[in-house]
Amino acid sequence: MRQSQSIYNSSRLAANYAYNRPPIHHRIIQAIGEHLHITTRVGRALDIGCGAGLSTAALEPLAEIAVGIEPVRTMLTHSHAVAPRALFLVGQAERLPFSAEVFDLITAAGSVNYADLDLFLPEAARVLAPGGILIIYDFSVGRRLRSSDLLEEWHAAFERRYPSSSEYALDARALSYSRSGLRLESYEELRLQCL
Repeated sequence: MRQSQSIYNSSRLAANYAYNRPPIHHRIIQAIGEHLHITTRVGRALDIGCGAGLSTAALEPLAEIAVGIEPVRTMLTHSHAVAPRALFLVGQAERLPFSAEVFDLITAAGSVNYADLDLFLPEAARVLAPGGILIIYDFSVGRRLRSSDLLEEWHAAFERRYPSSSEYALDARALSYSRSGLRLESYEELRLQCL
């Protein structure tokens, strides 16, 4: 585990992620599904660095089977309460414990920032089924909902307790997809309105 991930080995943080984060993941996944014209459920979806499971729960409407993988066991403490139909396991993005070509959809919500991308991208390509989609989304730039301060307040409280490091920044457009047999097909900056 990298030093930056050690802050996640906290029962308090796991509970905070599970029950106090603004409900944003499902709205992001819904917007992405609309942008990509996903109209039917895919077979299997994998959520990389799922944390407490909120981002995995967001995949349940899009997939027959949603799987969350998280490198820090403590973060999974509340995962079954957050996403009761999903499957969860402890593992790393750089060494995915799955056979080749088994996932139709892979998401990573603010998690590949902590991974060795030279190892992760080939692993993602390996486990993606032909025609599968890798979605990387992040909150490092936009941390404010248009009609609510909830997300901004949550991030401010989080960063007071766990100051961010320079290694967190990620520009998904600049990743070396082609070296892994992947290609960047679309990039979208989303603005979501809180209901």
